[in-house]
Amino acid sequence: MKIDNIVFKTTPPLPYLLPLAQHHPLAVETYILLWQKKDKKNKVFIQKMDLKSEFLMPKQRFTNSLRDIVKEGLANVEETKSQYIVELVDWQEEMN
Repeated sequence: MKIDNIVFKTTPPLPYLLPLAQHHPLAVETYILLWQKKDKKNKVFIQKMDLKSEFLMPKQRFTNSLRDIVKEGLANVEETKSQYIVELVDWQEEMN
């Protein structure tokens, strides 16, 4: 496997990442981590009790970053008592 393929699969494509970096640079790290943890349906299930160990940041920073990611139209979030369900937007599918 080429290095380019590895990088593409573990990081968001630049058209997704650049607007976020320009408007909300502190949210970029969270977005990359979400991208790395997504399943085949572009969803990430995060247990609230595991938040600090999975993302290595305080809950407030995570929720602020998540809010910024949603503002940019890159994700939809559902919050329950025990978890966050994050669905990353796939612009490829949106355009078809």
